[in-house]
Amino acid sequence: MATKRAKKATKASSRSALRGPEVVHDILESTIQELAQVGYAALRVEDVAQRAQVHKTTIYRRYPDKAELVREALRQAFQTALAIPDTGSLRSDLLQVGTALVETFSSDRGRAMGLMLMSESPDHVPLRRIMESLRSQHDTIPKAVLDNAVARGEIRSSVDGKLLLQALTGTIHYHVNMLHAPPTRKVLEAIVDLLLQGANPQT
Repeated sequence: MATKRAKKATKASSRSALRGPEVVHDILESTIQELAQVGYAALRVEDVAQRAQVHKTTIYRRYPDKAELVREALRQAFQTALAIPDTGSLRSDLLQVGTALVETFSSDRGRAMGLMLMSESPDHVPLRRIMESLRSQHDTIPKAVLDNAVARGEIRSSVDGKLLLQALTGTIHYHVNMLHAPPTRKVLEAIVDLLLQGANPQT
């Protein structure tokens, strides 16, 4: 009898393990959809739960408040764009970062999130803290990429990696959201090459 109960418990645990990632995915995806539709201030955990078809307590068990939920949803949404490349050359690293940014900004989700973030008040403290957290994560990219490039002798150690990545990100954002023309591979290569002209090691 005890063995049967143990087997049933194991099966239940296995089902929970299988459902866990699916539930988290649905919750975070529903959070992004709600954010894009109503913005941060008007977002309610109850509406996210209804969209994800879970009970709100299921969300609160994983994320204690709305800020934590939104922070994780945004982190997951832009995870690819926040990845740190190590291709063996600075040019190809920047191209990889740029390609990920183009794909992220050009997606329906990326455009909706961009509009939402631009429309929210910069004085909204919880959202500002969330964005500062994401920027802090994003700022690890230039340090890692530039450290690798300096070690390879590709650029001077004095080059401001954060500014370099900001220039790349800002230019891509301008193409996607202002020109409504995501840069092609050829244009992206031209952007990266232009940025690198000022980062060549002194001779």
